Amino acid sequence: MNKKNIGVFDSGLGGIVILNELAKALPFEDFLYIADELNAPYGEKSKEEVRDIVSNNCKYLYEKKSKMIVIACNTATANSDHVKLDIPIVGVIEATAKQVYELPKKSNVLLIATNVTVNSKSYHSYLEDYNVFSIGAPEFVSIVEDNLYNTKKAKDLVLNKLSIFQKENISAVILGCTHFELLKEFVQDAFPNAKIYYSSKIMVDVIKQELLKYQIQEKNKFGKIVIESTKNISNIPDKIPWFEKKYVFKTKK
Repeated sequence: MNKKNIGVFDSGLGGIVILNELAKALPFEDFLYIADELNAPYGEKSKEEVRDIVSNNCKYLYEKKSKMIVIACNTATANSDHVKLDIPIVGVIEATAKQVYELPKKSNVLLIATNVTVNSKSYHSYLEDYNVFSIGAPEFVSIVEDNLYNTKKAKDLVLNKLSIFQKENISAVILGCTHFELLKEFVQDAFPNAKIYYSSKIMVDVIKQELLKYQIQEKNKFGKIVIESTKNISNIPDKIPWFEKKYVFKTKK
């Protein structure tokens, strides 16, 4: 099978933030993004359900000739170790967590994620040398998917939710859900002296390294971007005016 595109998936908008950075950094690559709105939100499903969703999305992308799969979702990444394919599968948790290593050990770190990601302890396994506080914030996913991420309602929600940690001398905040990048300014408002870590920028370096490692990078053409939703009626194009590349949008069949 002639593998040609980089497959990316998430439950909705969050992973498109990563896709945006990848597409800018890798203009010669084809991308196929699955916005799995039909199964959203992942963070409120059982572990077994998430694992099945991950399997199905990876299988679909593989059959669509993906040469690499990027799991642009923390919840899905935390439940992806069962997927075995003969192409690279790259999740977001390890690279995102390891950004914290630039800080002194024993620093106070706050992880904000979905309940499934928090309960999986996937981030904690990389941060054993740090004092990790964590909180599940599924309502952050909802406000992003409802296209309200740039509103006073969103700001108030973030500040109220995180206020209980403002006395903890937090040095770093990890946005352990790709949706939360669209709320990062409000998180910074809550912790003005903390470093905010998220997935999109670091994943560019990770994917470049993987393409080079497996010698599967494309150099000779300009790529195309396809965004597919698993939902029959989707308004994703209306929600991503910030997306910086030309793309084709359609419903996944």
